[in-house]
Amino acid sequence: MNMNIQISNLIYLFVLIGASFANSFREKFLNISTPEDCETSSESREVFGLRYNYYRDATGSVFCFRKRENVSRMSSMSRHFEDPRLMCSNGPMTWYRGRRNVDFENRPCLFWSSVYNSTFDISDGSSSTYSMRRILSDEYENFCRNPNKDWLGPWCHVTRELRSPCFQPCRSLTGTSNEFPCLNKEGFPYTEYDMSDIVDLPQLIQEFVNVHLVYESRFVLPTKTKRYSTKSCINSGIIAEHFGSWVAVLDAEAREFLKHAGREVVRKLCIREATVTKNGTVEVASSTNDIIRDGISEDELTAAGCSFWRRCFSACQDDYATCWNANKSLSYFGSKTTTVDNKECMPWTQVASDILAMIKSNVSSSRKYHLYNSILFEDPENFFVDSRLFLNTEKSCMLLKRRNRIPEYKQNEYFTKKEWESETSLMFQQGPGCFFKENTTLSFKLCYSNCTTVPKIILTKPLCREKNGYSVCRPIRDENWLKRGRKLLSASTREDLLFLFVFLVFNPIYNF
Repeated sequence: MNMNIQISNLIYLFVLIGASFANSFREKFLNISTPEDCETSSESREVFGLRYNYYRDATGSVFCFRKRENVSRMSSMSRHFEDPRLMCSNGPMTWYRGRRNVDFENRPCLFWSSVYNSTFDISDGSSSTYSMRRILSDEYENFCRNPNKDWLGPWCHVTRELRSPCFQPCRSLTGTSNEFPCLNKEGFPYTEYDMSDIVDLPQLIQEFVNVHLVYESRFVLPTKTKRYSTKSCINSGIIAEHFGSWVAVLDAEAREFLKHAGREVVRKLCIREATVTKNGTVEVASSTNDIIRDGISEDELTAAGCSFWRRCFSACQDDYATCWNANKSLSYFGSKTTTVDNKECMPWTQVASDILAMIKSNVSSSRKYHLYNSILFEDPENFFVDSRLFLNTEKSCMLLKRRNRIPEYKQNEYFTKKEWESETSLMFQQGPGCFFKENTTLSFKLCYSNCTTVPKIILTKPLCREKNGYSVCRPIRDENWLKRGRKLLSASTREDLLFLFVFLVFNPIYNF
């Protein structure tokens, strides 16, 4: 009894700790801008009279009315705001239109308009420039931007003479995708936050290749979908809930899936009542047969609920993780592209098409494919299909939905109960993993080794002051640096070098 109480108290404590972290992250977004920040000068009263001197948009952001140089303007306002979504800069990040207004040392940024000969351009304004919900802003802001494409990322003026980066640069990594800007894991999957200041930007979308325009479907699918008509990162729906913001793509991996599996398979799998049978065919409930037969042709790729996709962001903490604690780590949003033994991950679309093709052919080598078909496509929770992971074109590690209990095994001629339970546990209970192909065999493997304590993660490179700016700090070489180099040469090595020198000098063949 006492033991149960202690366990309950521990669980409650962990919940409180988790809630405190969530609240601290969420609270940083409260009252970023308020009407009190808008000045009420004689000029603003002259222009606007007794009316309010601000405008508040649908997201709660405040825009101040101002009159400067006889021109009436509206400018975004923001109090001291670090923008906790971003932890470091990954390249120039010219797409950033967030509201961070302090540099990497938390010093407040000056308004761009206060700096003589500023490089600020109207297109460097806030995301309101591109959003119909907001009003155009201008250089009367103090948000971090990168108008000159500085490789250190967004910056601002902290004095009229000093230009300072707003983020320290991310540390270089191997074995991960460099396509993803990374965000703070504490906010993932970011479906509860307004992300329009970065996800709706043409500059960000240009970072991705083969982005597919998600049109409004002409047909009504028997699933609840949200329609989109722009090229943008999408921050809602079932995909976003599991994996974070995503963008529709029609890349080489997507075309390969269509080539081998066919559009009909995509259509049928996107309908909730569809199931994959043991012989590799996709069966759909009779209530939906008429809809498919009546001509859903191209729109299965344009409805938001059935698009090939890839993620827009990864989680910084997961990108830099070196091991996995299965007992404490409950989510994963990293961009690692190799298994624990450096096997390259397959695109998830290729995994799906290979499984469907092999069980349909029913050749002798398809035994393991039947095992994976049972786990992924005949799963009672239908996670692989419903989450749209089978339409993900990335070669990356993913954490499948964590499960405390393995589903009941169903008798099968292709694999044993032990094999099925072992693979199911590996995929759903032990950590992030991916599929790879060795010769003609498809295999699933974890991407991290297990660890009991998670090592401290270093995300950034330090910055050092140089003249009127900053650069990445160079390694400090003390007076013992040369001595350490000399110690690398053993006594025998020095003797060999001396012999070679004497030989070359005194040998008549070599005339110096």
